[in-house]
Amino acid sequence: MISRSPFRVFLFFLVATLSIAFFFQCVFLPYLAPSLHAQRGLMIGHDSIAMEEVARARSTEEISTMGWKALIPYAGMDYYLHLIAYFYKHLFAMPWIMIPLHALTYALGGLFLFLILTRFTSTKSFALLGTLPMILLPSSWSLFTQLQRDCFVVMGAMGFLWSSLNILQSCLEQKRIRIWDLLVFSLTTYTLLCFRTYLIYLFKPLVFVAMVLFAGYSIFNRPKLSLMTLFYNALCLVILSGWVLKLRPNEIATHQNNAEQMAEEVTSQNPYSPTLDWHQSSWAPNFLEEKAKYLVLIRKGAVNQAMYGTLNKDINVEFHRLGDLFKYIPRALQLSLFSPFPSDWLGTSGSAFRKVAGVETLLWYILLLVSVSILILKRNPYLFTLFCLCLYVTLSYPYALVNVGTMYRLKLIWQFPIIGMGIVTLLSLFPVRYSIFDESVRDY
Repeated sequence: MISRSPFRVFLFFLVATLSIAFFFQCVFLPYLAPSLHAQRGLMIGHDSIAMEEVARARSTEEISTMGWKALIPYAGMDYYLHLIAYFYKHLFAMPWIMIPLHALTYALGGLFLFLILTRFTSTKSFALLGTLPMILLPSSWSLFTQLQRDCFVVMGAMGFLWSSLNILQSCLEQKRIRIWDLLVFSLTTYTLLCFRTYLIYLFKPLVFVAMVLFAGYSIFNRPKLSLMTLFYNALCLVILSGWVLKLRPNEIATHQNNAEQMAEEVTSQNPYSPTLDWHQSSWAPNFLEEKAKYLVLIRKGAVNQAMYGTLNKDINVEFHRLGDLFKYIPRALQLSLFSPFPSDWLGTSGSAFRKVAGVETLLWYILLLVSVSILILKRNPYLFTLFCLCLYVTLSYPYALVNVGTMYRLKLIWQFPIIGMGIVTLLSLFPVRYSIFDESVRDY
């Protein structure tokens, strides 16, 4: 069966993703839905159109001089554009040339999600079914059928979550952290930071919290711990923490300067754009103030682009000090968990895309309720950690974005594990001879 082997799961996702992407670009849009088709398999109104235009220009200019150096990963949007341009220059100048690479990374993300779900059920067919929304939800198709860097983010996010849970388990069970987990954590985290550079500002506080928790756990459980295992795990965590904290600092700084420059350039074009009137808080350290200011800069750029969107939330909300960010947490939770709201997709004025998003959101409400219920009942530390990590990232999007469509696409990536957990929980209600939450076995 497919679900008995991780390689077969990967192969299943690879074939399914390739089939859907080629059908969507080469058949569905040009022949079955021409009203949605812009050109060359790209959708009308999608970011892919502008990205392809830039990539085509670079394929005849920059790539001719950069050569294979265009493939060297670095943080920022330019890397993905250089990647497209390189494929256009040396292979074929059509969007479908990127589909195999998109499918490969997306299939790896599906495999990592499958491995995450196998941690919570001994029935691997349930885990496989829990991953199917990654390829069955229509909104997920934009992640790998168009020219989007989100397929790389999916791989990075799922790999980051899986390796983080494995590292946590090694620490709690007093086992040495596996080299394989360290390697996957490093590679997937680097992938995330290359394609979503701003995540570095979210991961740095996570590193600090993880080190504090590990130190506290080690102190209170010192009599039960092996000194060699404790030293080894502490050394591994220190190396990982230092690597994350120092990851590509020059390019991150460049990304921040570019964000500030872009925000200033287009402010005058949008009457809704807020001015950056930031007041320093006397009680907060400077590094925290800088991170908060950068988040506000991203939001400012998002508001500047809001004139091109049709569904925006809290476009007039401004943040002037660190305290304003804390006051916005209840609203950010509401937007990160429940948007788009029923008022956004009910009625006759909504487009077909909003109707589809409405059905998906309704499904999300049900599975979120199921997942929260099993979290409360089972009190599983790994499931709790998974929830916290996913919620932590999705909570940042309402601060930085105002367009519901963009927010929905980005947070969907981090909702996949919770959706899968809800499906696994519902399937486990059927009378089978396997039990859910088999915590003692880690197969992979």
